[in-house]
Amino acid sequence: PSTTQGFEMLHRDIIKEADLKVLLKTLDVMPYWRERLIQMSYNPFTRVDVRRMHAIGVLDDTEVFDAYRAVGFHPDKAEKMLAFTKAYNADESSGLTRAIVIKSYKSGMITEGQLKDFLLGFGYSEDIAAFWVDYTNYEIDLDKAEALKKEREAAYKAGQITMEQLRQDLEREDLPSTYIDQAVTEVEAVESEKIKMPTRTDLTDWLKLEIIDLDYYKERMKEIGFRDLDIDFYLKELNPG
Repeated sequence: PSTTQGFEMLHRDIIKEADLKVLLKTLDVMPYWRERLIQMSYNPFTRVDVRRMHAIGVLDDTEVFDAYRAVGFHPDKAEKMLAFTKAYNADESSGLTRAIVIKSYKSGMITEGQLKDFLLGFGYSEDIAAFWVDYTNYEIDLDKAEALKKEREAAYKAGQITMEQLRQDLEREDLPSTYIDQAVTEVEAVESEKIKMPTRTDLTDWLKLEIIDLDYYKERMKEIGFRDLDIDFYLKELNPG
């Protein structure tokens, strides 16, 4: 068997370390290298493993430094990784998490730059931190769009705007066409719930019969979509003189 197969058998407990040394000797590996090759055959801790074990006290600072060296970090960088791990775990132990800083950004407590700094401090790469910032901004825009949609839907149900006006209001917010189409479809699906409003003819008849006054007439005409200028024209039609 090869050295790789020998290491695999050792790791699976098929052979003992003494057996592996015999194999390495057979493969003409010099005695100086045998023990070192055996040590190198074992997997080191991953960076995530190191951070988590440090957080719960399994690894002390020296062991964390050694663990980072084992995965290939230069001593200077391993020292910085140790400092980062200690700071990161201090943040975690204080309850500061990604969810909390994102919520703080959404509520306006921190800026976009501060949000990104926190994410980088948590150990995210530049690309991943940028992704979370962009995604959070997308969620903020989506929440605003949903609020506008509900407001405009309520206005439509109350007869204050037409379906076309609802669509135009959403388009003014520069929302994706697919979102607008879906919003209009949803409103159309519940159109049966729309609050019935009196027609222009109803209002005109009531005004003539003095059931309503002029102010009420104007307000209701606005609610069913008429402009002030058009309302004045209708009133002149009622009273040509």
